Formats: sequence, C-alpha cells, structure tokens
Amino acid sequence: LALYGPLFYAVPGTVARLLNTSWIGMIVCGRTYSYLAWFGVAIILYGLARQIGCEASVAAVASLLWLAGAMAWQWAIAYRPDAAALLLSLGALWVYQRRTSSAAVAVTVAFLVVAFLHKQTYIAVWLAIVSIETAQRRWGRAAAMFGGWVVAVGVSIMVTQALSRGAYGKNGFGAVMIWVSPAQVWASLRVAIIRGIAPFAGGWLLSVLSGSDQRLAILRRGYAISFAIAVATSIKAGATINYYLEPLAMACVLSAGLVRRGTDPAAEDLVPRVAIGWLGLAIVMSAMTLWSRVGQVSQWWSAVANHRVIRAQQAQEWDRIVNCLGEWKGGVLVEDLYLAVRQSREMIVLYPQHLEALREAGRFDDTELRQRIAAGGFDAIIASFPLEEKTPARQFPVRWLEAATGHYVMEKRCGWGVHGDAFYVYRPVRGTNEASRLN
Repeated sequence: LALYGPLFYAVPGTVARLLNTSWIGMIVCGRTYSYLAWFGVAIILYGLARQIGCEASVAAVASLLWLAGAMAWQWAIAYRPDAAALLLSLGALWVYQRRTSSAAVAVTVAFLVVAFLHKQTYIAVWLAIVSIETAQRRWGRAAAMFGGWVVAVGVSIMVTQALSRGAYGKNGFGAVMIWVSPAQVWASLRVAIIRGIAPFAGGWLLSVLSGSDQRLAILRRGYAISFAIAVATSIKAGATINYYLEPLAMACVLSAGLVRRGTDPAAEDLVPRVAIGWLGLAIVMSAMTLWSRVGQVSQWWSAVANHRVIRAQQAQEWDRIVNCLGEWKGGVLVEDLYLAVRQSREMIVLYPQHLEALREAGRFDDTELRQRIAAGGFDAIIASFPLEEKTPARQFPVRWLEAATGHYVMEKRCGWGVHGDAFYVYRPVRGTNEASRLN
C-alpha cells in the first residue's frame, strides 16, 4: 500500500538512486528529507511572523515553539510526508503574502500543488487563499488560484494514475477512506491539545482578539481550516496526532503575533494581560517539557559521543539476524513492516492492519491470500510473535493466523535487541523439520 502522494516516494527515491544506496540507504534519504524540512518549517515560521509585524526577537518565538514543543519534534526524523508538505504549504503562504505579481501567484500555486502531491490533506492554505481572494472580490486572482491548482492537481493525478496502471487512485484515495470509531477523533484531539496546548491556546486567543487586522486574516482562516481538516480526517484508519502539525505550525505564528500585540503600547488593557497569561502558560509548559527530557540528556550525549561504536554494534546485530533468517527462493510473508528494508532483500511486505480495515469496509477480499497461506504457498512466514499468539500488538489479522494454523511449523526463533524481541520463522509443514530450533 502506498498511502501518500507520489512525490513523497519519488523525491527520496530519486536521491537514493542517484547515490546508488541500498534499501536502508533509501530510508536514510527519506528521513534526512524529513529532518531538513522540519528545520525549514522553523525558518518559514520566523518569516511568516515577521510578515505580520513581529520584531526579530518576537518572531523567534514562533520558531522556538515549533522546535522545542512536545509534539512536532517527534516527527522530525520520521519517514513521513508531513514535514515536507508543511514546508511547501507554508512556503506558498509566505510567497503569496510577499508579492502580488502574476509570477508570485504561479509560484504559490506550484508550491501548493507539490505540497498536495506529498500528502493529500494539505489543502488548508489553498482554501484560505481562495476564500480571502473571493471575500475581497479579487475575482481574477481567485479564479487563477482555484483553477490553476485544480488543473495542475488533476493532470498530476491522471498522469500518476496512468503510470501506475490505476494503482494510485486505489492507494492514495480509496485505501485511505476507511472510517473507524469516532472515539479515535477525540483520542487524537485530546493528545494533540495536551502536547500543543501553548501554541494552540495562543492561536485561538489571537484569533479572538485580533479583530479586523488584515495582516492576520489569512493566518486566522488557515488555522481554522487546517484545524477543522485535522479533526475531520482523524477519523480515518491510521490517523494520529501528526494530522495536527499544520494547525500547530500556524498556531506558532499566531502565538508570536499575540506576544507582539501584548507588547504594543497602543493595545487595549485586556490584550497585555492575556498575553502575559499566555506567556506564563508557555513558560510552564516549556519547563515541564524540558524537565521531562533532563533524564535523557546523558543518553543522548552517550549516543552522540559513541555513535560509531553503536552503529557498528547495530550492524553486527542485523548481520546476525540476516544470517539467522536465511534465504528463500519463493515468496515470503512478513509481519514486520520494516524487515525487508532492514534486511535489504525483496520480500512480500504488506500493511496487514490496514488491509484488514479495508476488508472490513468491503474494499479488499483476502480470500485468495488466505487460501495461499492455508495451502503452504509461502516459502516462509516471518512473524513478530508466535503465530499461536493472538496479541493486540501484532500486525497479522486473526483470519490470517487461523489460515496458517496446522500448515506452518516454527523452524527457528531469531532473537534481537535487549528487550527480548524476536522474529519467528515458519516453514510449510511439508518441508519443515518438526523439531523447532531455538536460537
């Protein structure tokens, strides 16, 4: 399953091919891409804060809230499209507010299209710009923004659909439209609010207090739209708090704007008091975040100082796992989503939980797969837990486990790490030694 836009895979993949890296090298390229984009977002937030009139020291608040918060940093090195899509989306907003020329409109649309082609939910800035242009009766610019984006995205989707022989629509749109319990919406929202309480509060406070300030109009609108999109889409299967990164970023800029309004001598009496109260909240939350990380400083320093030794140990560990897992001529069904990358071999890697959600929604028929499992059609099954163990933490659905029962026997256990983790190698009964061998 390829659940994101084509450029999320194409950009790191192209870099990996140019560098002639291994499979694990491709993951390093992807994480580096995310890491650089994460820092790029901090720079763009500073620029956006300057655009709304913040002094340099106040504008730095927006960047620091992003870099030091308890929410955004967790996705800094994750191989996900959020940071890159967010950088492009915010970059479009910065260009749009900086220039009014036709070239600026074209660049803005281009950035927004590329952002969408990284992740399909990054449309808030586009909607905010079109709505602002429409409200101000600039019909030509509104039509250019709306039509240019729709045409470019439509052509990109058709081309990708053709190149993938119809797979893109099934993966990028059909596979992600799986609704789960509304309780997931509240769970994601609660965690996001708790971890980003300071910037989110600052964003909402300034949205209420800013009145008719036109410099803040598009940021307020973009913040509200992105927040609504995050809430609405968090009901999808696989959704988590990274859906709130776009409203979080905009809230960081608005929070800097709140500090600016609070230090303005001409502001009403209420505004400085609110700003002081928000600063107190931000300081308390920052102190709590810092305190929670104090105990990790020694671990971080040790990891940095001894990174060569640690990497050598990890390489030896994975070499041992590779040797333990062995080689197969036929298809291999793998439960661990990253094992194929770690082992640098081609395997049948599925997204079992998502495929099960698709099956429950009536969009995937696993009959053929279960028949192949039951017939011993895989040369091996590599599981993260014993097949007999039906723990909620595992990826394989119960239906697949039941299909394998009696048809596969555990050949060996390949332990790894310091927490007792292991991979369990199962072979079809017809070619498996009945005596299990434990490593």
